[in-house]
Amino acid sequence: MTSRTPRGTGFATKAMHRRREPTALHFLSERTTFWIAALSVIAFVTGNMMAANGWYLFWKSVLGDFDDSGIYYDGPTSPVPEFPNPFEWSKYGGDFHANTFREAPKDVLQPLPIYVPCDQRASNDTLANNIYSVDFRGKYLTGCGNGSHPGIDIRLPVGTPVVSIMNGIIHKVGNDPAGYGNYLIVKYPRVPDPRDPSKNTVLYGVYAHLSATLVAEGDIVKKGQEIGASGESGDATGPHLHLALQYAAKPYWPFTSADAKAAGMTFDQAVNAGLNRDNIFDNATNPLLYVQANYPVVVGSASSTTVVARASTRVSPVRSQTPSLQTFAQQRLALRKARQQHAMLDRSAVVDSVPVVFPLASSTPNSTVVVSPPTPLPVAAGTFSSIEMVVGSTFTPGEWMPLRLVLLDEQGHVVEHPSFTTDLYMRTAYGRATFDPPVLSTFNFKNGVADLRMKGEGNKTVVIVVMPQNMLINKPIRSAMAR
Repeated sequence: MTSRTPRGTGFATKAMHRRREPTALHFLSERTTFWIAALSVIAFVTGNMMAANGWYLFWKSVLGDFDDSGIYYDGPTSPVPEFPNPFEWSKYGGDFHANTFREAPKDVLQPLPIYVPCDQRASNDTLANNIYSVDFRGKYLTGCGNGSHPGIDIRLPVGTPVVSIMNGIIHKVGNDPAGYGNYLIVKYPRVPDPRDPSKNTVLYGVYAHLSATLVAEGDIVKKGQEIGASGESGDATGPHLHLALQYAAKPYWPFTSADAKAAGMTFDQAVNAGLNRDNIFDNATNPLLYVQANYPVVVGSASSTTVVARASTRVSPVRSQTPSLQTFAQQRLALRKARQQHAMLDRSAVVDSVPVVFPLASSTPNSTVVVSPPTPLPVAAGTFSSIEMVVGSTFTPGEWMPLRLVLLDEQGHVVEHPSFTTDLYMRTAYGRATFDPPVLSTFNFKNGVADLRMKGEGNKTVVIVVMPQNMLINKPIRSAMAR
């Protein structure tokens, strides 16, 4: 007898309860250790996202850039807080090539010398000529001249601390064995534009040939914060820091290897020949001149900006109450006469509070200015602590314009009888200009005031520095031809 299947008899079998095969998650869910591990992972991810760097990395992955909205400009600082003076260090047997920064005695450490462009630097300035080995737009061959080097090479022993020159955010941490070696690119948002300091822009600082990097991409760094250490990584003939300040987010060089090859030159020959050097100013600016210019904060949009002046120990305060040379002269003359009158009565007496009234030389002929003399009397003779400059707002390239320098003491009074013995040399910390006279002595100052003239070159802003006091006058003079 043949057996029949249920389907053959017209019946079908069906399970009353569907049986499910257990999955891995089913077994893991019954174990406490699984949940502990899951919660640990969630806590780790959340913790990293709550941290500053985690959020920046998150926005970097989503938006393609780091969030820099909380970064503000409050002035620059030197990229190297201190370095070993090579001439003092040599007395201990120290050498930049053979020794590291950590091996240098503390008594040979000092701040970087004030930077003066190579073509304006004195030949006997041995320290600056030794430290600033290759200048901005200089040659490898001599360090100076009409080359196409887009930054400044600062000669330093390996391991010298390098800091961020302004508040910024780490844009790139890279390594280029055939070029920059270990390098950092720091983004500096909303900083004064060196082409027009009354407007803001974005600049990128390039710190190259480092022996170590101490930050990560997305890190917010403060002005003066250590970000790396100098070295000789990459294509370098000795330990140094290559510092550049540019407008592009990628490392800038005025020519490519293909450009040099097409010109029939090696890379070094192209730099020495100044290949494409005319393009540098459109893409980069002199980093140390920018630091020394110490531009004031700019608040507002490009169409309506306000410059906020900042006081500094090496920068004279800007006095907006002096609208012109004539007005300034009248104010100082009135104050001086008032002081002299009271001084004749009693040199130690307190100046009366009676205001001095005199005409204002301006577009409004009948206007007057009321000035109350300050209570302290000016010093009869002595040294000055700052220099005030009165100048027109712009200059025309190639034409002479008047300048007035005033020597002030710590209280802001005119030093009417200065007693300095070293002549003052007029130099530019940014831009190019000729001064007449270029050297000032006590004989040039009449009652603490000296008149001279300046002829600016090109369309670059001019910032004046008085040597050898290294006094930077924080009142940039713009060219009437500036873009």
